[in-house]
Amino acid sequence: MDAADLLTGDRLLNDDGSKAEVVLSDVLAEPLRAYNLTVEGAGDKAAGGVNPALL
Repeated sequence: MDAADLLTGDRLLNDDGSKAEVVLSDVLAEPLRAYNLTVEGAGDKAAGGVNPALL
């Protein structure tokens, strides 16, 4: 799922198995800096330190 498709009320699964609810979703129509990353090895990946206000 793309972050732009998240809606208020959607539930996300944290890496520790707990759940988090999206309380606000807003799509910005402006250019932003983005990076494409390649990670070697198998397994699930998670982003740490995500500000819940940005979800």
